[in-house]
Amino acid sequence: MIRVLLADEQRITRAGVQKLLEIESNIEVVASCEDLETAIRRFKGLSADVMIIDLPSFVDGVPIEQIISELVASTTPEQRQGVLVLTVIEDLLIARRALEAGCSGYLLKRDAPSQLIEAVRKVAEGERYVSPTLAGNLFATDGHAGELTERETEVLRHIALGFTNSEAAERLNLSVRTIESHRAAIMEKLQVSNRAGMVGYALRNGLIH
Repeated sequence: MIRVLLADEQRITRAGVQKLLEIESNIEVVASCEDLETAIRRFKGLSADVMIIDLPSFVDGVPIEQIISELVASTTPEQRQGVLVLTVIEDLLIARRALEAGCSGYLLKRDAPSQLIEAVRKVAEGERYVSPTLAGNLFATDGHAGELTERETEVLRHIALGFTNSEAAERLNLSVRTIESHRAAIMEKLQVSNRAGMVGYALRNGLIH
């Protein structure tokens, strides 16, 4: 059973999404609320698999990265792959920033109901899901790809998939120090300062899905 928590300020939207999800026999909405603070508290307490949030209610001038980063930081490692944005905001930059900050999915409210079901299932399984409306442009190549060596690309893929330096070293038959060196070189070439930026790059360039 996939356990879902909804966070949207609009009661009608929450009710509609809940009804849609619960038509499926293996999806259960365990709670719904209208503010992010309550959502985070309930998400932790209920051990839900997926939290569906709407961005407009939570932005109010605060950077998307800060909102999502705080949300992700508040959850356990097992829950961090479970944040799905469901919004009317069709802005590629905001979608990209949300994904780079830790969200696992970004869906538009005008997308088909079947896509919401698919998104919930994918996110619950630890996969990524992006609205088909945005995906083509969102995953356009950055232009940095040619700067990475084949080995750096492999290291980047492992880091983006969530492996630690030690785990990546073991899987690639390299030393931890070598992985750290590659990681530093990758971050410099891509001009990113953290793992979230590396994950975003890997997603946009089809290195992970």
